[in-house]
Amino acid sequence: RSFEVPAGKDAFINVNYTLKKATDVLPAGTELAWDQICIAKAEGVAFDAAQACVPGSDIKVSETDGKVVMTGLFVDASGHNTAWAMAFNKESGALCSYAVNGVEMLCGELVPCFDRAMVENDLGAHLQKKALMWRGLEFGKAESFDYSVNDAGNVVVNTVYKPIEGKAGISVSYEIFADGSLCGSLEMTDKGGLAQAPDMLRFGMEMTMKGEYQNIDFYGNGPWENYSDRNSCTMVGRYQQPINQ
Repeated sequence: RSFEVPAGKDAFINVNYTLKKATDVLPAGTELAWDQICIAKAEGVAFDAAQACVPGSDIKVSETDGKVVMTGLFVDASGHNTAWAMAFNKESGALCSYAVNGVEMLCGELVPCFDRAMVENDLGAHLQKKALMWRGLEFGKAESFDYSVNDAGNVVVNTVYKPIEGKAGISVSYEIFADGSLCGSLEMTDKGGLAQAPDMLRFGMEMTMKGEYQNIDFYGNGPWENYSDRNSCTMVGRYQQPINQ
């Protein structure tokens, strides 16, 4: 049997090995092993910014005493024009609010994070002590914060934080599009002595969402957590599940 993989799509063959007949301890149909063979891998990103723009609708920007607020419209999955709004805290320079149709999504700011929960191997290597430079950091006040509108009509936000222990310079930039999508970039630069700093536990950002958001829908290796050195125990697919699984 032959088939053609559409351009820009991933394609996998999933193979399951099951018992044809029951044994003394296992019933027929019990899965003994599985494999997933990738035959095509798409290039590019899963989501293109600005693909849900409403024609003729631009970003509106306003300021309050403590925030820069941006609003606009996007076309939702049902084809309806839907309102979005986001805000940046002028003091911290962080995204502090994102709402769709007036419903707030966040309850904590989007900030840099170089820490994670310790696992047994970390404790055995005493990383809870060695990596203190990267743990429990607060980004409550930015060294600088500014925004502008580029030639495409998108809002560009730039935030620079005080260097961590004088060694690691941290800056975050965003480009906000008319449909409310945003592309973010986190950058670390050497301010002197970074090469002697302990290894980071992770490099990324974190935020807190409201507790009523209990379900996730994602495409990737799953359904459980996996690492780059052990993700052969997971299959690539689309997974929909509650966050407590």
